[in-house]
Amino acid sequence: MTIRTSSKSVIFKHPFKIGTLAEIQPAGSYKVDTDEELIEGLSFVAYKRVLTVIHLHSKNKIRSLTRALTVTAKELKEALQNDRLANDNILEDLHIDYQFKG
Repeated sequence: MTIRTSSKSVIFKHPFKIGTLAEIQPAGSYKVDTDEELIEGLSFVAYKRVLTVIHLHSKNKIRSLTRALTVTAKELKEALQNDRLANDNILEDLHIDYQFKG
């Protein structure tokens, strides 16, 4: 069984919730590790995702401490989509209510 791991950074521009974690995470850059397993027996090389881990910022001020949370690819995708949608609803985020009188 061959497993490969890739790492990338994702950026949240707004505070967010992800997975089963109840607490809200601050906006910022987060490292995400993905493990993929080689699918054997095919005539071509293919991998399937088996693990996604997001490294969360420490609750205290020591930057070298992080917490790792296992999430599904769907949970990560939804959190990133919600963050992008929040950019489109900036007036809603600021709690500005414009009432037009005609």
